[in-house]
Amino acid sequence: MNLKDNQKYLFLVYILLSLSSCSSYKNITYNILKPAEITISPEISSVSLINNIFPTNPDSIAVLTEYPDNMNINQVASVECFMGLYNNLLESEKYKRIVVPILNFDVVENIIDWKALKEICSFDTTDAVIIIYDIEHFIFSNYNVDYIDETNRADNNILYTEYLFVKITSSWMLINPFNKTVINFSTISDTITWSGKENNLGQTIEELTDTNSAILKVANYNGMHYCKRISPYWKSVTQEIYVGNNTDFIKAYQLADSNNWKAAAEIWEKYVNYPNVKIAKNARLNLAISYEMRGILWKARLWSLRTYREFKNERAFEYSNYLFNRMKDMEKIKKQMP
Repeated sequence: MNLKDNQKYLFLVYILLSLSSCSSYKNITYNILKPAEITISPEISSVSLINNIFPTNPDSIAVLTEYPDNMNINQVASVECFMGLYNNLLESEKYKRIVVPILNFDVVENIIDWKALKEICSFDTTDAVIIIYDIEHFIFSNYNVDYIDETNRADNNILYTEYLFVKITSSWMLINPFNKTVINFSTISDTITWSGKENNLGQTIEELTDTNSAILKVANYNGMHYCKRISPYWKSVTQEIYVGNNTDFIKAYQLADSNNWKAAAEIWEKYVNYPNVKIAKNARLNLAISYEMRGILWKARLWSLRTYREFKNERAFEYSNYLFNRMKDMEKIKKQMP
């Protein structure tokens, strides 16, 4: 075998080993509860929502995609922002009652009308009011110039990379009218960027997205962002379970995949001191994940730390840090939940 053939052979072996390594692990995805960015008293467990930019009544929620012609883009964006908050609060573990009150007034200058807000909360049987009272949008576009062939700088050889930046800034208040307290003032800003490549300047921006649709998309996301400020929220997380070619590990993964983590853990526990280092360290990490999935975070971290200390495994170190942060988050959540 000559040098060239030998290099091809080694490259093929590398690819096969890489594929084998990847197939040794199975991903599991699950949701974890993250704390709100700020701590709102557990006593606040129900809220009324008010859009003071364009009053939104509950009978209009089902048809919010049909906007009156006399609404300007900021008013429309306020409704989308409002609905981004509303839809995410419906999934909240903190707020057990979310009400969009029937409003018999137009936009008001003095949004902290204690008497009116107290009447709304009393009628809705809620503890507090959330008000969106201001929203602004900003649009900016830019472009870079590249050449398809650097040796040919003719106009017909230009490739434009165009960017569309859409920013929404909204202002909110969370108010307890019963004790005349503004619990939270928040200004939330979010920017989403669209980009694309085209030969003609301006063509990409037109094809990327309708500008008004882009504003509404960012506005809806902005309302979701405010929800994370005041309420614990769910976040998707992915971990790797080692399977390899071990029939016991394959069975354990199948049990875990069917949510029988206790039975899966009993299999992995048999291998934590196995002579084969790869099997032993992965059994310990799998076992740690099983404890997390059963809500026993301290034991999950104990096994991940043992794995790191004995095998100097980077994945175990990263997982132990993740668990440490989760445990800190759980302490915050206890102070936020009713």
